[in-house]
Amino acid sequence: MSPLLNIHNLCYQKIIRNLSLKVSRGDFIIILGHNGSGKSTFLNCLNGKNAIDEGSICIDDVPISTLSIEKRALFLSTLSQETQLFESLTVQENLAMLPSYELKDLPPDLHKQFHLPTSYLSGGQRQSLAMTMAMARNPQILLLDEHTSALDPKAATTSMKKVDDLSKGNQDLAILMTTHSLDIALQYGNRLLMIQHGTITHDFAAQEKALLTKHDLYSIY
Repeated sequence: MSPLLNIHNLCYQKIIRNLSLKVSRGDFIIILGHNGSGKSTFLNCLNGKNAIDEGSICIDDVPISTLSIEKRALFLSTLSQETQLFESLTVQENLAMLPSYELKDLPPDLHKQFHLPTSYLSGGQRQSLAMTMAMARNPQILLLDEHTSALDPKAATTSMKKVDDLSKGNQDLAILMTTHSLDIALQYGNRLLMIQHGTITHDFAAQEKALLTKHDLYSIY
């Protein structure tokens, strides 16, 4: 079976260098790297914010490298620490911008805030709403760019549990998540990638990842 996402020799402005990766349905891939390692730049090459210089990106063997951001949004969704919500609009009005949504799909923590402006929400609630909107189009790929880094520890843990549950409950979905947290890298996902200087230096499959310790990651981080 061909991979859901096939990236070959990706290059972008000397930041991403000949990066190749195959991603299967059901993968929850944690991408670990220091600030400036190319993690966010890599995800932005996938979603179209960065126009790549060389290489190819295919979803289900269909090239998407030349597609616009809007057309790529039919295949993948991106969520970062900047939730990109309309703060002056209510939760309901933000959701009304989606092609369709059902109230039953709204997370329980947002039911009482349904008619409140988004600016009234806590950081965790904003992230919950942003995740709901990101998944509303039923993307094949979800890109998470350090989306918990601006949250307090409790909200970050809640958000990660939602992502973990989403991954386990939808084996047609692939998730790629960037982080610089060693704890998150060890606790979540079925694969762990290390990016340094714009290229993948380590790719740990599930069995290898399960044996890793924080000391192991420190030694190669």
